[in-house]
Amino acid sequence: MAYPVRAYIYDISGGLAAQLSEAILGKRLEGIWHTGVVVYGKEYFFGSMGIESCSPGGTILGQPHRVEELGDTEIPEEVFNQYLIGLKDSFSPDQYHLLDHNCNNFTAEVCLFLTGKSIPEYITNLPSEFMSTPLGAMLRPMLDSMSVRPTEGQNVDTRSVPFYTASSTTTQSSHTVEPLETETKSKETESKEAKQDEEFAPIKRQIYWSKEEILAALKSVKDAGGQLKLSEDEKELIEKLELHGLGNEAQPFLHSVVTLIGRLLQMATSKSADRTENRLAALAAFQLLTVTVQWREGFYHYSQQTDHLVFRLYRSYLKVKDWTIDEAIRQLMINLCYVDGGLYVTSSTPWTVSRTVTTSNLQETVTLIVNSLIAEDTHCQLVGSQLLLNISWNKLADGCDIQCASAAGECLRSTRDRQTCHNLFESLVNLVNHNQEVLDLLKILEIDVEWFGAEDMWSSRTEKETFKKFLSLLG
Repeated sequence: MAYPVRAYIYDISGGLAAQLSEAILGKRLEGIWHTGVVVYGKEYFFGSMGIESCSPGGTILGQPHRVEELGDTEIPEEVFNQYLIGLKDSFSPDQYHLLDHNCNNFTAEVCLFLTGKSIPEYITNLPSEFMSTPLGAMLRPMLDSMSVRPTEGQNVDTRSVPFYTASSTTTQSSHTVEPLETETKSKETESKEAKQDEEFAPIKRQIYWSKEEILAALKSVKDAGGQLKLSEDEKELIEKLELHGLGNEAQPFLHSVVTLIGRLLQMATSKSADRTENRLAALAAFQLLTVTVQWREGFYHYSQQTDHLVFRLYRSYLKVKDWTIDEAIRQLMINLCYVDGGLYVTSSTPWTVSRTVTTSNLQETVTLIVNSLIAEDTHCQLVGSQLLLNISWNKLADGCDIQCASAAGECLRSTRDRQTCHNLFESLVNLVNHNQEVLDLLKILEIDVEWFGAEDMWSSRTEKETFKKFLSLLG
């Protein structure tokens, strides 16, 4: 199902910026912009109270100055709610800054996640335009302590699921800000609650490529440059990625990297190339994809494609039975969890493979995990446990949690690799927290807990604590 996505754009100066800015600043500003994202029948925005929601146009700012149509998203609302949980640290109340980290940064990032499109640059560039004026520089100290708080929004609870984002149903006639309950709490109460949160909130351990692994993949592509028929521009691109492209700063190279991946995929299926060239091109494409999806912009580019390119590639190349490419596919799936915490790969929204076959990202991911865990190869089991850990923080639909738990239990019967076992026990604890039926299954599987409880099994405190949590679940 497609959901329309709109950016509501408000001029909080009420038109005064356009009238007076040139005389005061020496530069014309069309408006002082506040924005919100409208999707799923609600408006979401970021202010000094954190991430909030209301009915569209339901803040004290009234109706928007203009509406930017950004297209449709097929991301379900429950997946979006989970995504907002992942933003809670970046867009918490204490992170708000009127100039450097405000509602427009939030709107731009959320719209990019939903549609692959951002809001117009005239909005995001406004702070730098203003601060480039003499008055802006003079007012900077005062603006650093200010915030924009459009009232009538309801704080989005980013500590639990589901989100409590009921739309506003009344409009106050005055422009006073009603204090939230959290504002009236004593410092002692807040300190106590913060301590409780630290004690009981789980630390989400995720696995993805390190800087060294990214550089190794890029070097592998560069070393195969002759056989891959890399042009001088493409070789220069790889060198730029090695120097500058290890994080989200790689955005300027994204279009060029996507183009190169597309060419390599064509080469991988070309009948005019020999099998060695086909294989090298496929491997290079997967390695570049694995690097690219760890960038925020790269992840959004591929996750928003309606043809599910990444998963279709995964389906087609698993039939090749090439260990090196199989490994590259598994690493790609692990890195796909990096930006959004595994929400994309665990989406249960169905899509069509052929006239008679439908699947979902979740089904494809779980199939890969199960096949990896029941394989005889220990490294394959390790990678399967890493992918399971990455997705286990999310609730898995359609009985997929039971499938994963069953495969994990089977793997624990055969493997004694410490890291694999640690990943699996932590994953099982997470799966039980989402679905108690998983616990019933674990009791039936009769995992040899005595063997895993041996003194020399675990080498770190974290591993020992994870195993203790698992034992406590079994009672």
